[in-house]
Amino acid sequence: MIKELCQGTYSATQHDKQITIFAIGSHPTTGYVVYFEPYKMQNTYGLFHERPQGIVGQMVTPFAVHTSYYHAGELKSVTVIDATGRHDVPVIAVPEKQLAVAHGGGGIPSPFGVSASEGDKSASAPALATATGTGSSTKFSFEEALQNAIADARHHLPYVPDLRLKIEVTSIRAEVGGLIGLQTLVVQVIASH
Repeated sequence: MIKELCQGTYSATQHDKQITIFAIGSHPTTGYVVYFEPYKMQNTYGLFHERPQGIVGQMVTPFAVHTSYYHAGELKSVTVIDATGRHDVPVIAVPEKQLAVAHGGGGIPSPFGVSASEGDKSASAPALATATGTGSSTKFSFEEALQNAIADARHHLPYVPDLRLKIEVTSIRAEVGGLIGLQTLVVQVIASH
C-alpha cells in the first residue's frame, strides 16, 4: 500500500488531560486504510491513508477515525496536516456532566456510576470500570496493534489521575493475502481499572 496524506473534516475535544481528534471523510473506492500519526510539532497530527493496490470495489466508502493523547493544561486548538494543508482545529472542552451522560452515568445504573445498596448510603467509590478496545496494524506489528487497542479502550473509560489499567487480550486475528496483498493484524482487548 502507498502511504500519503488524506483529507477530511475535523473536530477535537478535551476532557481533563485527554485530547481526542476526530476525522470523517470518504474515498472513491474501497480498500483505503486511514489513520492519524503524530506530526513534526507538538499538538500536531497528520491524517494519512494507505492507497489500495490491485482490484478494489468501485464505490464511495466513508471513514471515521480518531486518536487520543494526553496534554497537561487547557488546549485551545490542535493542528491537523492533510493533503489540502494545515488546519487549526478548535478544541471543545467536555464538561464532567456531559461525559457522565455519554458514559451512562449521571444517576443511571452502570459500571461507571457510584453503586450503593439501599441500606448502605456511605458508598462513595466508583464501581469497577471496563471497556473494550480494538487496534490494528497494517505493518503486521503486534506491538502497534496492541498499543492502538489500549488507546481505544482508554478513550472509553472515565478519566482517572494516575490510571493503572489491567489489560486482557481477547482476540488476535489477521487478514493476509488477496489481490491487494493485505497484511493487517487486529487485536481486541478488555481494559479495566
